[in-house]
Amino acid sequence: EPCPPGKHNPTASSKYCSSCPSGQVPNSNKDGCDKCAIGEAPNAGKTLCDKCSAGKYQPDSGGAACLECDEGTFSNGDGSVSCTKCSPGTFQGSKGMSSCDQCPKGEYANTAGATKCTPCQAGHVLGKEEWSHVRHANWGKNLTKRFREQVVSSAPKENIKT
Repeated sequence: EPCPPGKHNPTASSKYCSSCPSGQVPNSNKDGCDKCAIGEAPNAGKTLCDKCSAGKYQPDSGGAACLECDEGTFSNGDGSVSCTKCSPGTFQGSKGMSSCDQCPKGEYANTAGATKCTPCQAGHVLGKEEWSHVRHANWGKNLTKRFREQVVSSAPKENIKT
């Protein structure tokens, strides 16, 4: 008599079915267990491995469950093994998300992995929606050199005022 879903029988002579260890599911013969691959974890019934959904990841084989991405990060595809930091100009204030949000007009995030945006100060020029912060005349200490170069090289010329 075969074992029920999610169980296996390690010896043919045994009448008892047992559960697989955490992070494993019964193999196709139901005579042993297989670890789930990286980017996967056992489904709710522990019958097979499912790829981690967007907003989650699993860096190890045999992981018991998919982990939520932290604030300031995201994963946008099935089977992620890690999360990606939000790029400058974007943020993510919640865990387990599949994307980052653009900073609202009048606010900026000048580092990768931002969990919130900062309001621009007086004397700053606001770019179009995709450009969160361009400072008037003197670039502020609060912006990294790389981000300043990215904004200057990519922003529409009408948004740069010196």
